[in-house]
Amino acid sequence: MKRILLAVLLVSGFSVRADYRATEAYRSVVEAHYIQAGGTGLVDVAFRDAVVLFERVNLLDDVQAAYARMLGEGEKPEFVITQETTNRWSYVNKSGHASVIEELHRAIQTNGNEAAVVYFTEGERFFGKFRAVIEVAVRPDEDGAASHYEVAVYAYPVNAFSRFFARHLGVVDRFFRDKTREITHLAVTICRDLMEKDIPAADTASLLPDHQSL
Repeated sequence: MKRILLAVLLVSGFSVRADYRATEAYRSVVEAHYIQAGGTGLVDVAFRDAVVLFERVNLLDDVQAAYARMLGEGEKPEFVITQETTNRWSYVNKSGHASVIEELHRAIQTNGNEAAVVYFTEGERFFGKFRAVIEVAVRPDEDGAASHYEVAVYAYPVNAFSRFFARHLGVVDRFFRDKTREITHLAVTICRDLMEKDIPAADTASLLPDHQSL
């Protein structure tokens, strides 16, 4: 299990400082012929605790630190995300493919019944360049003792040949659907871990494999 969590949320009806849905990054995916994947479930984390997670200033750093602790003794993540600006990060995976992540939106509904964060990501994989919006929504169950979650991924392969394979052979489509399932499972596990421990801001340099350097 060597993947970094890239979790994202899209929820309509949120009050936002600026409508992220009007941004060029968001529209470059949702107005294209995207591939959609997603999932729903219930996690045994109280909604009030889930909200605290969404309020973390260094959310991606904290997630990365929690993931690193889940690895076996002596293991390190295959890659580490590095912050470039306040809401933008980058990383290079084990295959040498570069990607960037940009936080478009994060909010907690005023009535306290929903929390959300939205990320845009773009980069390259074996099938070529891609752009994606990953969405996750968290809501309380009836008594607030657990949290319902929804994960949605909208992915757009930039290469026309890749889109052909996605449409007719399902190769790219299966890639994104499989990754969504893996990430969703990992997100739930990390959420539980973060609720149990007070995680400081990650020392990302210490997470790098020995053969890599900043």
